[in-house]
Amino acid sequence: MAAQTSKIDDVAATDFETLTSFVMKEHANQELVVFLNAMQTSLKFIVRAVRKAGIADLYGLAGTENSSGDDVKKLDLLSDEVMIDCLKKSGACALLVSEEQEEPIVVPEATRGSLCVAFDPLDGSSNIDCNVSTGTIFSVFQKTSEGEPCAADILKPGTDMVCAGYCMYGSAIDLCITFMNGVHRFTLDDSIGEFVYIGPLTFPAKNKTIYSCNGALGVVSSATPAPAPAPAPAPASRHSPLATRRPPRPCMHHNQRLSNTLPRPIATFLSLFSPEGNYQLWDANIQQSVELFKNPSDGSKPYSAR
Repeated sequence: MAAQTSKIDDVAATDFETLTSFVMKEHANQELVVFLNAMQTSLKFIVRAVRKAGIADLYGLAGTENSSGDDVKKLDLLSDEVMIDCLKKSGACALLVSEEQEEPIVVPEATRGSLCVAFDPLDGSSNIDCNVSTGTIFSVFQKTSEGEPCAADILKPGTDMVCAGYCMYGSAIDLCITFMNGVHRFTLDDSIGEFVYIGPLTFPAKNKTIYSCNGALGVVSSATPAPAPAPAPAPASRHSPLATRRPPRPCMHHNQRLSNTLPRPIATFLSLFSPEGNYQLWDANIQQSVELFKNPSDGSKPYSAR
């Protein structure tokens, strides 16, 4: 990986790998190459919109809800339109399923390919107003039905995917893709406008003692009263590997009380740093596991929360 990175930084280098050249070399599938070209074009448009959100007044809600019942942000709507437009025009797609759309989109026959794509154009959009990382996620299946594309072409097990990936918009723009044989990482080089191959993603030789929880979901509106704490689960046997030294903390209740005393943007921002915003909604096994991470029964060093 170090050698590949040094080539990227060397302006005289001519043999580094881009996303397009990597897929062309590794996969004899021209339609997949065309699709990923369209996908990366839409990702670059979204990157630009995310970076200019404050300047272009793209923060805030669009006044609608998506297919999951979530409030749609302005950037959600823009990202969805850009991605649908790029994929429909690519000539590689047959069916598009977006989180922002109630119904699947059947690509017109004149520009139809054979790939069926499910995507969330801007995942984590609740983080937008707080300037925290967002991303795009997608998965691709091959159309197998006769005639018009249908739900059966995309409602398949993950083992049937052609490829899947995510792009994270943070301090770097990282695109990670699997073609069902490992995961490969590409980073957007702004100077040439290309996703450059960094190398395969690998697990560290030594396991990390880190756990993560979705804390942002614990935020409530200041107009929402804080509910009474849920009863704590029955404690595990002191001889059980899940035995803990202290009862679970009702973190969600604390977050809600905090959000009732602060302006909503500030409460939302602070909640991102509380890793257990939805603690009371977890089942007992998850609660006990997290407590074990924080207080190992063997007296070893606690896990770190991220």
